[in-house]
Order: sequence, then C-alpha cells, then structure tokens
Amino acid sequence: MLDDLVVALSELYLDTDVRDALPRLAQRIVSSGLTRSQIEQLWRCQITPTVHWNLRSPAGEWAGFDRHWLLSEVARRREKPGVVAWPLVGRIVHRLRAFGAEPEFRAALWLAERLRGLPEPKRARRVAMWQALLTVYYAVDGELAAPHTDAEHSRAPSQRSADLLVRRHELDANELSDEFRAICDALAPLLSREPLATRAESQVAAWLDRLSQPKH
Repeated sequence: MLDDLVVALSELYLDTDVRDALPRLAQRIVSSGLTRSQIEQLWRCQITPTVHWNLRSPAGEWAGFDRHWLLSEVARRREKPGVVAWPLVGRIVHRLRAFGAEPEFRAALWLAERLRGLPEPKRARRVAMWQALLTVYYAVDGELAAPHTDAEHSRAPSQRSADLLVRRHELDANELSDEFRAICDALAPLLSREPLATRAESQVAAWLDRLSQPKH
C-alpha cells in the first residue's frame, strides 16, 4: 500500500493534468495509515528529490515513471535523505524543486484531512463526489461548456464523466452542492488563471441545477 502511495505521489510530477486524480490520491494518503507529518517527510525528502526534474524536462508529456526504478530510488533516499532533511536548508531546496507540484500536493493533503474525519464506510462516496465536482470544475481550463440540453451527446465530455459517477454512486444533487460549497475555496488556486474561478463555479452550478431537475 505504501508503494502505491509513492507511485501516486510521484505522478504529481508528470507533465499531465493531475487535478481530477486528487480525490483518489487523498484516499490513498488516508489508507496508507501514515500521519500528516510522515506524508510531508515522504514528499519532501524522498518523492520530490527523486522526480522533480521531470517538470523541467523538455521531453514533454509521458506515461509515468518506471515503478521498479522509482521504488528503489525512494528507498535509497529513505536511508540517506541528504541535504533535504536539514531543517532550514532542506525547506529552501524543496521550495525551489517542488513549486510545479506543491499546490496539487497541498490540495490532496487538505482533502485527505477532510476525509479522515469521516467514518470509513462513507469515504468512498465522498471521494466519488469530489471526483465528479472536480471533473466539472476544472473543465473550464480545457473546454467550453456544452449547451445544457437533455441530449447526452451534446454535453461536454467532463459533464458526461461526472454524470457517470453520479449514477454509479447514486449521488444526490443537494449533497453535491453542499460539498462543493465546503471545498470550492480550496479548488480555485489550482486553476490556470485566477479570473476563471467565477466561471468554473457557474459551470458547476449549472451542472448541479441540471441534476436536480426531475427525470422524465
């Protein structure tokens, strides 16, 4: 389980959009059984030193890190963390290395702390709610919202994906709305541009309004 968490955390350094995966990462963080301090240590002293270079690579987007290499390198750094383990210098070095992935890590950590407060049987449902909401919210960065009609083919791909989660987990529009209000302030810093927050919130509101309409 720890190995899976290491792989999931390392993926924050891939040159891809990882925001929709943050709810599942939060779930892995909680399931690992590690404390917040231990997760911070893993991120700062083992994950970031191993893979931070990828966001600066000119090679562009790619599928992922070799699992065997990644786990071996992380294990080596666990034994000999080097300068990043120093209290002051280590934090400065980490800040310089991690700036491209740190906001996503902090968001996942925030979601994980929120998830810890729930009874375990309710966690999977909450993660599904987050996935649906984040899918619609962050679509504002990559696509224009499709017209809100009853025709399935006319909806934006993000909303079709979110609709599948709603049906699979029997999510309710009211509980989705309540949860969105609780987490929306934490989502805005991950948008590509600050002015998009209002549009993203409106996009989610329109989607939730459609969900709340009686089915015919």
